[in-house]
Amino acid sequence: MKAKLLFAFALVLSIMMSRAQAPQEMNYQAVVRNAAGTPLDSGAVDLQFIIHDGSSTGTSVYTETHLNLMTNQFGLVTVQIGSSTPLSSVT
Repeated sequence: MKAKLLFAFALVLSIMMSRAQAPQEMNYQAVVRNAAGTPLDSGAVDLQFIIHDGSSTGTSVYTETHLNLMTNQFGLVTVQIGSSTPLSSVT
């Protein structure tokens, strides 16, 4: 009986692990503000995302740039990181 239970547990665990995948895209939101701290409402912004290896001064392993993103009336901008450059390239 113990062997059957252990086998069933191992089977369920292996199925769950085989279905786990890294995300292809990540949602990102930010409120863009000017130098005075006021939200930039309905304005165009450029964003660049950089992933470094090990630390903030490490080698850049991923870079993605989004140009001419529009903020809403509250200064909120939404973007999907990985939509233009696949995140699978990060190792």
